[in-house]
Order: sequence, then C-alpha cells, then structure tokens
Amino acid sequence: MTNYYETRSEYIDALQVKGVLILAIDWDDESLMSKNELKTIFPTRAIEYFAVGGRILVHCPKSYFLAQFIEKNNCGLVVSSRSQNDIDLGLKTMLSGGKEVVEMQKNAQKITTYFSINRISKLFKSYVDS
Repeated sequence: MTNYYETRSEYIDALQVKGVLILAIDWDDESLMSKNELKTIFPTRAIEYFAVGGRILVHCPKSYFLAQFIEKNNCGLVVSSRSQNDIDLGLKTMLSGGKEVVEMQKNAQKITTYFSINRISKLFKSYVDS
C-alpha cells in the first residue's frame, strides 16, 4: 500500500506512529557499487526519522559513514553482522522501547540541528570561499 501525504507535516505525523526505520547498505562483496561509494551513502529519509525521534536500525559494516554517524551520536542501533539472529535481536531491542532506545530517540531529535539549512549553507559557503 502506497501512502501519499499532501504536506510535509502530514508526513512527519505519520512517521511518529511507525515502528523502526531500517537503513541497510550492501557489503562491498555483494554490490556492484564501489566500496568507497558504499562507505559514504547516507539515506536522506533518516533525517525525518531523526526529527520525530524515530527508532532507527542500521545494517551495514561498521566502517561505513552511516554506521559511524549513528554510533557517534547514539541516535540508532547499528548491526554490523550478517547474522539473521543479530538482526532479529536488534529489531527486538528497537521495538522494546527500553531506556537505551528512548535515549537514542532523544539523541536523534537533537542531531537534527546537524542538518539545518543555516548550518549547511554556512558550511557550503565556507567551502566555496576557500
């Protein structure tokens, strides 16, 4: 079933009642993409989940930027194993809503300032100016 949201606020409201956003990036041995490209992927849909304090599970190698960002900011759970058991355990953890998950959700909301238009435009301007 496809959902359509007429406004961004409708979309954000819908995200608040969703379960867990799973962001999975292929390992380099299972993809035609180069390892360098895989290591730098950052799905933009994560930003909306950060904004609403959504629960995020990342499945990719720890060496990828996405995994490092999530772990550094403690705003989601990273599973860097291909084991189905480890993925299941990660999902159960995120769905549990325990203290550590609530902390991740709070951190997710805090990290949205990292993506603010003012910060990004200043950063872009500093690169152009240099």
